[in-house]
Amino acid sequence: MNRPAPVSIREHIWLYLNTSMHRLETTDAAATTPLPWPPVFIIGAPRSGSTLLYQILVEAFDVGYLSNLHCRFYGGPSFIERWIFPRLARPIPDYTSSHGRIRGRTAPSECGEYWYQFFPREPQAVTAIPEAKQRGLRTAIRKLIIAAKRPFFFKNLMNSLRLLPLAQALPEARFIVIHRDPLANARSLLMARKRIYDDYNRWWSARPANVHELERLPPHQQVVEQIITIHQGIDAARTAIGARSFLDVGYETFCQDVHGGLDQIAHFFAAQGAPLTLRSDSIPETFPVSTGGQLEPALENALASYLNSQQNRLPSSQPDA
Repeated sequence: MNRPAPVSIREHIWLYLNTSMHRLETTDAAATTPLPWPPVFIIGAPRSGSTLLYQILVEAFDVGYLSNLHCRFYGGPSFIERWIFPRLARPIPDYTSSHGRIRGRTAPSECGEYWYQFFPREPQAVTAIPEAKQRGLRTAIRKLIIAAKRPFFFKNLMNSLRLLPLAQALPEARFIVIHRDPLANARSLLMARKRIYDDYNRWWSARPANVHELERLPPHQQVVEQIITIHQGIDAARTAIGARSFLDVGYETFCQDVHGGLDQIAHFFAAQGAPLTLRSDSIPETFPVSTGGQLEPALENALASYLNSQQNRLPSSQPDA
């Protein structure tokens, strides 16, 4: 009869545990010292192939990453990284996911709750955070990297909307920007809305600063503008932070030549004095290139027509070509 009460108690206990761990995680007198390796952020528009890229990179290279287990203890993932994670077996990846979620306790995770300790839930697009949050973020990332004893890769596409405060807290950071064919990307966004909400018009995933204006548009225009606006923000941050910190990867090109793409990424970091060590040489040479799904003919035609009208504003799908 009162079944919700135990759940609520467990949630309060878990929140208290993570809050307590977070206080320890963000306390360090040496936080301002240089990081031993640059933290690496995979960014881009949602449904751009970022999850597949993340899975491949953490399998191919000897790097740290936030797993589902880390994210259960989001307040203090460095403790998990130092004492528990190295003792766990990593399963053979099958490179599948569901809207950014990957099954398995050691599988890579976006770990939203970790980032919400430093950034607001709304608005998602921010250009600054309080200085105390900056210090806490730097301290927490530093502890993760030191616990891992190797470079650390992160993938949470909300970070595409937080690039300036990330760079302010972590000037050593490097960013891998994934691009996808805009038609396939927009199709996939619409299909995700339909699967999750059974409603093409309901917004899903990263919310740019102008989201409330975009929500007034028809669904096919919303997703195109979502992609455009996110990449415009990335390009503006690239100008402010410096192009040297950014590497662009095309989803289609990467899938067609995975080992060539890995070589490109390894060369980027080696050239910056932060070489990556190969962990696995069993990565498939290619992956199927998804076209994003199949929409109803009327919606497909409206999407194609709007994309055609916005050609001069669209991000390149093959920036590395």
